[in-house]
Amino acid sequence: MSETGDPSANPSISFRASDDNTQLIAVLPGGTAIPALNLAQLNTLLIEQGHSHWHLLNDGLAQVCSLLGKSDAASEIVIGDRLDGELAIKVADDATTVHLSVTPPVGGQPVSATQVNQALAELAITHGINASAIAQALAGNSTEHCLIAESTPPQHGEDACFESLISEAKDTRPQINDDGSVDYHEIGAFITVKAGDALMRKIPPTSGVNGVDVHGKVIPAKSGKDLAFSGKLTGVEIDADDRALLRASTGGQPEIVERGMNVSPVINIKEVDLSTGNIDFDGTVNIQGDVVEGMQIIATGDIIITGMMEGATLKAQGNIVVSKGVIGRGELRTATGEPGQGAALLSSEGSIEARFIENAIVQAGGNITVGELVSHSELSALNKIVVGKKGAKKGHILGGKTRAILAIEAQILGSQANVKTVIEVGNNPELHAKAQQLSTAHEEKIEECAKLTTLINRLRGLTDDKSKAIMARALSTLTKYNDDLATIEQEKAQVETQDELTGSATVTVRKHAYPGVSITIGDKTHIVQDRTEAGSFVLEDKKVSFHHG
Repeated sequence: MSETGDPSANPSISFRASDDNTQLIAVLPGGTAIPALNLAQLNTLLIEQGHSHWHLLNDGLAQVCSLLGKSDAASEIVIGDRLDGELAIKVADDATTVHLSVTPPVGGQPVSATQVNQALAELAITHGINASAIAQALAGNSTEHCLIAESTPPQHGEDACFESLISEAKDTRPQINDDGSVDYHEIGAFITVKAGDALMRKIPPTSGVNGVDVHGKVIPAKSGKDLAFSGKLTGVEIDADDRALLRASTGGQPEIVERGMNVSPVINIKEVDLSTGNIDFDGTVNIQGDVVEGMQIIATGDIIITGMMEGATLKAQGNIVVSKGVIGRGELRTATGEPGQGAALLSSEGSIEARFIENAIVQAGGNITVGELVSHSELSALNKIVVGKKGAKKGHILGGKTRAILAIEAQILGSQANVKTVIEVGNNPELHAKAQQLSTAHEEKIEECAKLTTLINRLRGLTDDKSKAIMARALSTLTKYNDDLATIEQEKAQVETQDELTGSATVTVRKHAYPGVSITIGDKTHIVQDRTEAGSFVLEDKKVSFHHG
């Protein structure tokens, strides 16, 4: 027979298993007249005779092909054996997981659950073994990196927290939005408390629950951090019998702050005119009517005006709301740049809201929100200025200068008469200066804490009365400095976040921007030449660009 002939036509070669059934042997008859076989023909013959389940040995097969028909003597050649399935176990370096890989058998025995369990025992794996996962991995005789055991992770303790007992209390802490901008929330309804009212309870930290690794060893849980009420709270006191309870020491408006609550006094007035005189109040001023021209209101809290504000001056450390709008009289500024005599002046460290603003100079540390119109005014905000709600018919900025750090949004900018209207975003030297001041204050406070810590360490172990007194004062001062440091760090992070966002400032117009409108983003300015439709002005490639839609 030729090498390309039918292998089944060559009955001279036969196969048998060894006595212990562990090897496959090819029996070659002697004689040179026997047709040769190539590897392909030999493999075909093995399959036809039902020996394909053996683990075939390449060297033995090659030897058969080379000897068949080449020798007068008969011979036997081992051409196959049996391979049992194999397993490999990988234990994570931190002993939190165990993975199993299984290699299928070739003619041999598959990996058994007993073998896996024995291997786990040898590796001292005792915890978190998943018998079901092992069975599933073995069912197919082959798997890679199957999770068969895992640790029980520790449940770390919760830090101490502070639970308000007054659900309606106003939260004055600025919230960080998903885009990193600061959201100064709108003013809500007034809630007042009386002296002695319970305000807030400290929930103590928890110790947590230890975990267990796959070797059965304990994974220690971290205890929660204990926190104290802030040392800078006002209008409140810690209950003498329950140090975890904060009570009001005076009547007024409760405000949630970091690690505590303040109570700010609130004054309610029907209207502000010559009969009341100017107001300078350490707290919140709530005016149920109008504020007439020439009057002045200064408040360390909020200023709320239900009616109109005409040509007056408002200064608030909190927020300002004028429900029926702001209107000034005469020129906005004098020839020397000073505010005009009849101009309305509003300054707030928080947000400012009004229905409309005309002939006014307005400065806000947060947002400025105007319902209908800003006319011939100067507005400046450290966050955003929004004129007209999305989808509203009104929302017009006409004339004057409107400046914000992050964004300005309006329905219409300018007018068909090409009134000069200046819009500026993304430039805030005051914010840069404030960030630098906070960094300096942060470094100084850290240095002061280090000095106090050194003093405390020197005094440890001294038992004389003078050393004890100095130690007590030093510990008290260190606690206060640490509170100051936490406050500085929080404010520093917020200012730095705002400062970083100025490069992505935008001006959004929801209907039209008319010729005569000047758009400045950072240090780049664009003059609108033709009426635009809805879209946004952004800074791209060091120039101001407009995107429709």
